[in-house]
Amino acid sequence: MKAIFIPDYSRANPYQKALADSLSKEGVEVSFGTISRLFSVLSSVKNHWKPNILHIHWPHPFLLASSGGKTILK
Repeated sequence: MKAIFIPDYSRANPYQKALADSLSKEGVEVSFGTISRLFSVLSSVKNHWKPNILHIHWPHPFLLASSGGKTILK
């Protein structure tokens, strides 16, 4: 089983790291995605092909942008 955590806050967020560690102990392959691009969720899924779990922490970076037009596009 594969899981992607987006975005990667494992260094700053003890909950995300603890969840990833616990899932790994149960045999889940955990990967971390980024929020660097406009379509970062799609690119993370593509890079870590066919995850069973997509865990999104703090969805606001994926919804809000620096302008109204970019926010609508997201």
